[in-house]
Amino acid sequence: MAQAAFDTPEHLREFFFAMIESLPGGILLADRQGNLLAVNRKGSQLLGLAGASLQNKTCWGLLAQRFGLTHELAALSLSGGRLLCEVPASPGGEEKRCLLISRNDLQSPFMHVAGFFLSLEDVTFPALIEVHHDRSKRFAAMQEMAEAMGQELKNPLGSLELYARPRQRKGCRQDAWGGANHASSAG
Repeated sequence: MAQAAFDTPEHLREFFFAMIESLPGGILLADRQGNLLAVNRKGSQLLGLAGASLQNKTCWGLLAQRFGLTHELAALSLSGGRLLCEVPASPGGEEKRCLLISRNDLQSPFMHVAGFFLSLEDVTFPALIEVHHDRSKRFAAMQEMAEAMGQELKNPLGSLELYARPRQRKGCRQDAWGGANHASSAG
């Protein structure tokens, strides 16, 4: 197996872009000011950028335009910043999805290479599981409450039965209407 030669800038650039395209999440690569340099295919898909030009666009402007984020973007102003946001799954659609946006500054020994990348991860499925889990907990609590209410409804009847037994032992009997007649008065 031949090893790839990275002796030219073009080879390095091709390898770099192949690596970015192979990542499972969306990647927005930007310079220090936030001007977009590259977006991988998954990032384009999550942002709805099919066929759109990235020229003269900033990652901040793009996120504000696509998702309506403004003040929330402050969370991404420093390296390591993270933002979890709920965004429309499709333009104009009612269905939502959860995106986790994380910022990482580029670490380079070369002084002329500086910037950052934003990673976009669709975390909708885990978010739905969490919502389903919360709903299951609420349902279990409602079930317990219904059982407790059922017990409370049975308890008064049980108390009446406990009250009636000693009276029957003392010589009382019930008539057809539920009233108690003493055995001595029936006769």
